[in-house]
Amino acid sequence: MLRTAPFALLCCLAACTPAPGASGTRGIACGSALCEAGTAVCCVRPAPAAASCEARDGGCPLSAGNYLCDGPEDCATGLSCCGYSGRVGTFCGSGSCFAETLCHADADCPTNLANCCATGNGYRSCSASACP
Repeated sequence: MLRTAPFALLCCLAACTPAPGASGTRGIACGSALCEAGTAVCCVRPAPAAASCEARDGGCPLSAGNYLCDGPEDCATGLSCCGYSGRVGTFCGSGSCFAETLCHADADCPTNLANCCATGNGYRSCSASACP
């Protein structure tokens, strides 16, 4: 369920989000750990700020951020990592994401959102516009 990795927890305005995993690295970055995609979630509790790997089947309360992915490598083939730049939580979805598609590189993005840009909180999401 848990693999150690050199990732840090990023905190902004008292809302914490896990730092993203490296491109192609299966697993959800979570504080200083890497949660096993498919069996665990990164559970981010805002107060007091804490991130931990929890069982995917209900180990993390709904009041916390539930991160099931940080890029497409954490999802089944053909699915995208969807969410709000990691601020509320993420999930694997089919087709176009209703909010943002999380990515690590331009190759992770659909053709209509071909640029993988930094979001300012440690994550990256696909954008139709060129990255600043």
